[in-house]
Amino acid sequence: MGSGKAAKVTIVVVTSDLRRPFAARCLDRIKRHTAGAELMVLDNSGSAGFSHPGEMNRSARSIETDYVAYMDDDVHVAPDWLEGLLAAFDDTTAAVTPVHRDRHGLLSYSGIYVTSESRRGEHLIDRPRAAREVHTYCSALVLLDRRKAGSIRMDDRYRKYFFDHVHGLELWEAGHKVICTPDVEVTHLSGATLTRFSPEIEALYTGDRKLFESEWIESGRLERLEKGPWSGYPHLKALKELSARIDLFRCDGPGSACVDDLRALAAEAGDYNLLRNLLVRKLENTLEAIPPSSEDQKKLIERHVQDLVAFVPGRGGAATAAPERLLIGALVRLLGASGYLSLRRSVGDWLRGSCGPKESGESGA
Repeated sequence: MGSGKAAKVTIVVVTSDLRRPFAARCLDRIKRHTAGAELMVLDNSGSAGFSHPGEMNRSARSIETDYVAYMDDDVHVAPDWLEGLLAAFDDTTAAVTPVHRDRHGLLSYSGIYVTSESRRGEHLIDRPRAAREVHTYCSALVLLDRRKAGSIRMDDRYRKYFFDHVHGLELWEAGHKVICTPDVEVTHLSGATLTRFSPEIEALYTGDRKLFESEWIESGRLERLEKGPWSGYPHLKALKELSARIDLFRCDGPGSACVDDLRALAAEAGDYNLLRNLLVRKLENTLEAIPPSSEDQKKLIERHVQDLVAFVPGRGGAATAAPERLLIGALVRLLGASGYLSLRRSVGDWLRGSCGPKESGESGA
């Protein structure tokens, strides 16, 4: 695939079955829109023992090019995608990730953000005006500079989730940057291989999340990044400051001293699913602490909770399609914000409880 000159990029596509239509389209788009690159396909044939990070590490041992692009089989690229990713590198950047749109054409990803208060990662879902630093990346498509990232392997203790987040964080620890560029947009059919919200998915996610919280939150590693390299970049610093302000927010007595702060936090958190949920939890605790006599204050907070909950994007940060938005809005109106949140938590608990961690036939997608 490509020109006669030596390729400087290897593209590695991870799939569970190349015969699936979306996987075939993935490879067809690569071949039509890419020149001067080598192509490697990892087909796990639905193997129950397949390890996505483990296979990425294994493939890295046979790659000799300066750059490697890891891609899931449900990603469809457009013309000039590889040139656009390469153009975003500078002397300190080790990883570049593109903007994603979902099957409905909605913007669903522009990097990953994670804070020590929220304890996990989430998709950014805004379109940056220019290439910018992000906390970490999603492995659905990432281009790595092997001269910087080559010695940092994927953590194969993670079964499916968070290993890509961890790799990006380790790049920052090593003195490199992770960048998202809006100059490249791809279509990512998230959930094409594994059904979202299934017990299998929830079990995998829960187990990997616990490992992430232990290794990065409770250990203080993430906080050291927040106080260190991330504090020098305005976008990353602003995310941390907003998360910290939500964590410190108090409105537990009569009066209106907190009203302006609440309005500002609700407006700023609106673009960030993770921070919005953090604020909702804080407001729920606040409602329990306010005396019944402070009726006006309770109504104000309840209104903000309802507004925040009604527009929460889908799990994983992907933009919510119109039918899902209508369903969420209807449930909020029917059950109230607290009732909707309680239902969502109950469903999540049931999904996680109905399928304990076990070996599964997940693909790398």
